[in-house]
Amino acid sequence: MPINFPKTHLKFHESHGQNIVLSQNMSTARRFGTNQSGLTFISSPVAPTQKIQFKILDVSLERSDLISIGFTSFDPANLQYDWPNCTPEQLKHTPGFWICSLSKYFCTKDKTIFFYATPSGVLHYGANGEEKGRCDKKIETGRPLWAVIDIWGTSTKIQLINECTTGYYFTPKPLEINEQVLIKILSSGRIVLGVTSFDPNHATTTLPQDPKFLVDRPEYWVPVDDPTWHFTRYDEISFKINEKGEMKIWKNDVLLLKVVHVDHSIPLWGFVHLGSVEKIEMTTSLDAVPSTSVESSGCKMVPKQKQGTDCVICCEKETEAALYPCGHMCLCFECMQQWQRNRERRCPICRAPAKDVIKIYK
Repeated sequence: MPINFPKTHLKFHESHGQNIVLSQNMSTARRFGTNQSGLTFISSPVAPTQKIQFKILDVSLERSDLISIGFTSFDPANLQYDWPNCTPEQLKHTPGFWICSLSKYFCTKDKTIFFYATPSGVLHYGANGEEKGRCDKKIETGRPLWAVIDIWGTSTKIQLINECTTGYYFTPKPLEINEQVLIKILSSGRIVLGVTSFDPNHATTTLPQDPKFLVDRPEYWVPVDDPTWHFTRYDEISFKINEKGEMKIWKNDVLLLKVVHVDHSIPLWGFVHLGSVEKIEMTTSLDAVPSTSVESSGCKMVPKQKQGTDCVICCEKETEAALYPCGHMCLCFECMQQWQRNRERRCPICRAPAKDVIKIYK
């Protein structure tokens, strides 16, 4: 049976303090400037018990308190006309805000912080998957609530983490060359991972419960599944695609699968199917930015990926077919039919043996 597409990723709201820069598709926030105007909000109202999680990427050494967490009943879209002009300490006593401050001893680099409100209005928080405490706040849960993260310290940087508990999970945007996808396993089991041209932000169809049927869909899919894989809690799986279209996979920084060839001339989203794993955390990062890139005010310019759309055999018609399992999208329909009649079927690009050919509908 097909399953429904998962809920939208958590993102920061476009309304934020003037000393905040958002990046990575609205999932990362960095603070700069003075000690005021560091407010950020989650883009949509949250439900009681829904966890808000973020990872601390950089920390400031200037303050004893680094971050405040909590909730507000004010719609951030309306606050741009009546922005709360107060210090983080004063915000705790502002009607409609329920805020709790976390010290720099709690907010250390690379730590994952989470918080949520119970149906009875109690704010709970924790770190690295463990409950640490609660704040003496009586949150009014009978109205829509937006999560608040107030970043105090200059240069402090955080990234939202989306936790998935069922089905498929996707990166929020197409992957760039050498952009790393990091998957943290939160319960033991097996997963299927890979890349696809399927745009999860405009999904109108359901996906098969068994990922082996993904290759029958009209989009481009390269699922990687090894029956010998079994991951335990806190294993970290990562993969990235280089400029040659080679996707490599690591487990705890040790190469797990040397190379899978993919067609990187088209936009590709990373994805995970949870299989027998109940929970994961997935984040993305660019470890190294090409030397031709320019960074200004949190905006990053990167060289555009090549757009090879011509058949590699006739060099005239557009590509309409991808080879499995290497993933190269390199043949038009007519050349694909001729290629299928070959006794030794190998990819024209990487010369890897091809088990099947997949028609792509653009």
